[in-house]
Amino acid sequence: MASGPEKSARTIIELKANQTFAMVQIPGGKSILGTSSAQIPNDGESPIKTKTLEPFRMSPTTVTN
Repeated sequence: MASGPEKSARTIIELKANQTFAMVQIPGGKSILGTSSAQIPNDGESPIKTKTLEPFRMSPTTVTN
């Protein structure tokens, strides 16, 4: 069986009359960000740090302007 977002995780958002798009629920959790060997010391990628993300929604397709 293929893994992926469950149907209950999809939300339909209405922007204007007859304009809707789907959103997929992304679960929150802890993530490790950064690097211990930064290529550019002042770019903010180091040191390695753990961040906690809240659950959020994201479009399952690329959105461009």
